[in-house]
Amino acid sequence: MNKAIDVLKAGGLVIAAGTGPVPFTQAGHILVLRAVTPSGKLLLGDPAHPDANTKEWDSSELLPYIGAMFGVTK
Repeated sequence: MNKAIDVLKAGGLVIAAGTGPVPFTQAGHILVLRAVTPSGKLLLGDPAHPDANTKEWDSSELLPYIGAMFGVTK
């Protein structure tokens, strides 16, 4: 997760794949970590769960359900 936060702070995006409760699904789901706030919370891009896009997420809420992350940089 630290590397993902570094990518976000550098202006990149992180694709996260996982299985579990919202913002994931029991069948598996992919979403985008799109930014990190000054307080260290994560902002998501998730077309399947629009409410998830307005919440600031603590990494501890997401990390247990993430199976893979891929950084996208410029």
